[in-house]
Amino acid sequence: MRIEFCATPYTFVDVPGFTTVWNAPQCRERGVYLWCLEQQGAYLINYVGMTAGRDGFTGRLWTELRDWRAGWYAAGVDLERFTAGQRVVLPDCSPDVINAQRIALEPLYRIFLSSIPDPTTTRQVESFIVYSLMQHPYTAQYLGNKKPERYKRPPIEFEIASAAPLIGLTAAIPVVT
Repeated sequence: MRIEFCATPYTFVDVPGFTTVWNAPQCRERGVYLWCLEQQGAYLINYVGMTAGRDGFTGRLWTELRDWRAGWYAAGVDLERFTAGQRVVLPDCSPDVINAQRIALEPLYRIFLSSIPDPTTTRQVESFIVYSLMQHPYTAQYLGNKKPERYKRPPIEFEIASAAPLIGLTAAIPVVT
């Protein structure tokens, strides 16, 4: 089964040259979404999520963004290394440091959407993507999903398509030195 992600990423906040996810044409639809940061002309996936609820992408992403802003998904990272593609969690970061990092990261995140109306397929696609990203150390270390090792390969194969290069899915994994 072929799963297509939007060609142009969206943003959480106003960024010149981009549309916010809240204004995306498919914002009320259901499916799978990716939180990414740009790396060397491609996109490195930091989080894979899904929505099967009636509020679509807007409802689910707003809940996640609100919770992130409130510190629920708060893990301090080495910000310079994170924006360069290496996720290094810093222990015991203060809420002020974590909030400053969130403010710095919000305009950098690029959100890709794939509309999938069937909830069973949506769950399988999310699992397939996380499972696929966990197969390489570079993409695995960057993934922020809780307990990504619990995602199992679904019984069906998916072909992931995107006009934008998604590292580990539709684009080669860069050589890191």
